Amino acid sequence: MVRKIFMLLAILFVTFAQNASAKKIDPNEWHYDFDIPVTSVVNALNDEGDFDHKLYFSDVAGTNCLIVVCHGWHDDNDQYGITINNSQYYDYAHGIAEAIEWWQSQGILNARDIEGIVLVTCHTGFAPRTVDLPELGVKIVAINDYKGENGVVEQFDRQTKQVIALSIYRKADPRYPMKSRNRGTNIQNRKMTQDESDRVMIY
Repeated sequence: MVRKIFMLLAILFVTFAQNASAKKIDPNEWHYDFDIPVTSVVNALNDEGDFDHKLYFSDVAGTNCLIVVCHGWHDDNDQYGITINNSQYYDYAHGIAEAIEWWQSQGILNARDIEGIVLVTCHTGFAPRTVDLPELGVKIVAINDYKGENGVVEQFDRQTKQVIALSIYRKADPRYPMKSRNRGTNIQNRKMTQDESDRVMIY
């Protein structure tokens, strides 16, 4: 199962960090990576009513994965952490486990259905590529080694208005070279549209 997820690393490279819906962005600064077909499961807000985390299901290389999208950060010592459940975690596996256990207690998730977890945040280049989640007996895989910011745009079905995919972009940053890009797509030169730039979320 983990091997299947790593097979995807050859074609997928993701991360994210703060919600950018309130600020104007230049679409020319963003480089398209790929689309991930998803089914939306959870859109969680924090105590202030702002974004906390989102959960999606996706078939990743034949593996039923939970996609966890939340804020990612790194400190002055280049230690990586995430913000989830109104808290900051250096031990981000523990934070993700708490979120999954909460949604399971609400009847939204069944942890036994999860074969792997894909972590989507900014700055995962400062984190290990995989971390064990012993509570669920699976591994968390960060499918990106980029240290900069990344953005996600939810794509919707025109008829049902349901989220059907996440479009992933990286923001160009001279401090952080993009080591690998677009190996699994035929639309490497796709540009972010104005509509996407208005809707992009940066985690």
